[in-house]
Amino acid sequence: MLRTFVWNRLGCLVLGCMLAVAGCGRQGPPQLDVSGEVTWQGQPVPAGIITFTPDVRQGNSGAQGVAKIRNGRYSTRDSGGRGAAPGPQVITVLGYDGQNPTDESPLGQMLFPEYQLERDLSESRSTLDIAIP
Repeated sequence: MLRTFVWNRLGCLVLGCMLAVAGCGRQGPPQLDVSGEVTWQGQPVPAGIITFTPDVRQGNSGAQGVAKIRNGRYSTRDSGGRGAAPGPQVITVLGYDGQNPTDESPLGQMLFPEYQLERDLSESRSTLDIAIP
């Protein structure tokens, strides 16, 4: 009887620790999934990278978000992406032609100089289309 009592207590302890550890992975700063279209001169950007950097000048903080641009579309939920911290952002877009990749330029030739814009992203605004002039 004592043996059963000990095993029951030990089982409850192990289960409680497992639940506590599982819950720890879900904590942390909030991340916002952002997606949209990226165009340059009215055409979809074939390849590229878009980053979302919290604007510390406006009091925002958190991890930088990132997404790959593929055929004029991006989403932080895609493979290799990471959600953005809600709030004011400095958004940087690098666009490439996606042709003839090399070790030095795996996305092809750059189409335009690094493009930056500032936007406030909130829970209600998770879609952002960007038209590069």
